[in-house]
Formats: sequence, structure tokens, C-alpha cells
Amino acid sequence: MLRSRTGAIGIVILTLAALAVAGIAWTAIPEKINYQGRLVDSGTGLPLPGTYPAVFKIYNDSSNGTLL
Repeated sequence: MLRSRTGAIGIVILTLAALAVAGIAWTAIPEKINYQGRLVDSGTGLPLPGTYPAVFKIYNDSSNGTLL
């Protein structure tokens, strides 16, 4: 009887530990992507001055995908 109780307690502890780790992993997923780059002139290779707009789109497949 002591053995079965110890086993049940062990299962409960492992389950709680797994849930805690899953919760931590879930909160570590960023909601935004920070991306920095360097824009250069294709002829000279020199950096272009100023700021330029950029649009990023995410598709569900690398070719012939649908815009998400």
C-alpha cells in the first residue's frame, strides 16, 4: 500500500512539473519578430541613407502558398 501511494505521489509530481515546464515554454514564444537589416546600393555596395518601408508577408507554404 505504501508503494502504490508513493507511486501515485510521484506521478502527480511529474505531471505538475510537466505542466509548469509547458507553461514556461508557452510564455517564451514572442508575439513580434524583430528584424534588422542593411540596405545597400547594388552597384557600389555602399549603404543607402535614410529609412525605407518594407513589407513582410507570411505564407503557409514556401511555393504556391496561401497568404496567412
